[in-house]
Amino acid sequence: MNVIHKARPIYRSNPPPKYPRIARIRGYQGEVMLDVLVNKNGTVGDLKVIKSSGYPLLDRAATTDGGLRTM
Repeated sequence: MNVIHKARPIYRSNPPPKYPRIARIRGYQGEVMLDVLVNKNGTVGDLKVIKSSGYPLLDRAATTDGGLRTM
């Protein structure tokens, strides 16, 4: 039997990723949509970009060390 639990984001522990300096200089803007699997302990188990910003630099910023860690 599978049990589904509602995950509650911990926004204070998960600040937004730092905007890449070069992206700011070049005026890059975009929205990245992510598919995130959250482990029982609140850490990110798997992370996939399902809609790119159009800029790989911004996509990487949303998915790497400065991005999601806990939910």
